[in-house]
Amino acid sequence: MKKFLFLVVALMVVMSVQGQITPIQKVGAVETIATARAKNVKLNRLQNDYYLCILATGNQFDDPAIFNLGLSKSEAQQTINDLILLCYNLSKGESLYVMNRDRKIRITNIPTMGMPVLYLDIPGIAGDMTGVTEKELLKFQKALDSYSE
Repeated sequence: MKKFLFLVVALMVVMSVQGQITPIQKVGAVETIATARAKNVKLNRLQNDYYLCILATGNQFDDPAIFNLGLSKSEAQQTINDLILLCYNLSKGESLYVMNRDRKIRITNIPTMGMPVLYLDIPGIAGDMTGVTEKELLKFQKALDSYSE
């Protein structure tokens, strides 16, 4: 009787675990179009969604910072062009708030060694603000221009 009861309990546990995994949507693999800074900054594409994935922050437990560029190649190109313009239109230490999908992100220009660097203060990232340099943006712009969908 004990063996039968144990078998029933074991089957119930296995059946309940299987019921917790419910597929919602299958998506393709993430495609990396270009990388910079020892692969800590990436220009990625997932289906029709282009985004910057920035890995390095001041907190080792942070998830990667995601800055969405657009749902098409042309939108992503325009967003990168706008970010490059911000390198020159924002004075040293000046900030600008933008809406990136459903998040309010502060972009601050803090030049390093005379080179423009845009720091992205993204909600949910506990570490220091995550930066992307003008040189990296230019590299991503060139890679995206030559990228074919």
